[in-house]
Amino acid sequence: RCIGCCSLGPVMKVNEDVHGRIGADEVKKVLEKYE
Repeated sequence: RCIGCCSLGPVMKVNEDVHGRIGADEVKKVLEKYE
């Protein structure tokens, strides 16, 4: 499903929060905020 954030890619969406220009090394850190 398109969320219209190609210019911010790579993008990760958690619930309604969009995290743009995220690297693989940052994914775990972002997910920890939602635990």
